[in-house]
Amino acid sequence: MEDEKILQMYFDRDERVLEEVRKKYGRICRTIAYGILKNSEDAEETVSDALLATWYGIPPDRPSSFSAYLYKTVRNKAITRLRAELRAGRGKANVPFEEIESFLPGESSVDAAIDSTVLSGIINTFLRELDALPRRVFICRYFSGMEIKQISKKFGISQSKAKTLLDRSRKALGERLKKEGYDYD
Repeated sequence: MEDEKILQMYFDRDERVLEEVRKKYGRICRTIAYGILKNSEDAEETVSDALLATWYGIPPDRPSSFSAYLYKTVRNKAITRLRAELRAGRGKANVPFEEIESFLPGESSVDAAIDSTVLSGIINTFLRELDALPRRVFICRYFSGMEIKQISKKFGISQSKAKTLLDRSRKALGERLKKEGYDYD
């Protein structure tokens, strides 16, 4: 089913859309959630939470890319769940936040939400400007939470090369963010 048809089903409030989305995108959504949470049951619950969030978010939102909207929703739900687990002392950070946390804004507030939106735009532009391999490696590491070993296997490169690509991308991103006025060091 095409994404436009899926969006129309949301706007028509047709509950069957949730099953259509699960059929079309369920596997990749579980992969994203699992990459962050490293737990199949938590990943499945997170996907369900994300589908519910899309039900309440569309309408009024009409995303230009439904898949990107859905993946971002899954990722955010997984990160929220991971943070809750960490606060409760029950989890272990599986996403390599510590590698890029100096770039990320802190506590939630209206200002932080606005800051986060602007920051997201800068990062998206930065990623579009990267060559294909560094971009894919960066996304696998920081979006999907893949381990260096998995990334090197996926792209047929050495772990050393994957680390080097990530290091260069992080440094370039840091420079870009400083140039744009974001200095979270």
